[in-house]
Amino acid sequence: MTIKMIETLMNIAIAERSKAQMNLNIYLSNGAAIGEHPDVVEEANKLVAAVADADGKIEVINNLVKELKSLEETKDK
Repeated sequence: MTIKMIETLMNIAIAERSKAQMNLNIYLSNGAAIGEHPDVVEEANKLVAAVADADGKIEVINNLVKELKSLEETKDK
């Protein structure tokens, strides 16, 4: 159960990062595609924050996996 939960959390974080990164790439490469947003810089800033947030989640999950592996190794000794 724990492994499936971690895999699911990681998949969510990766998808969030991918979505934000793709939207940011569109903003940066095709400014005309975002006509409904008058404050393009603010929208791009929100996407940068979303990428950073997802990166933080990924880092936390990776650290959690390391901690769990360490605990398992300790139990096995």
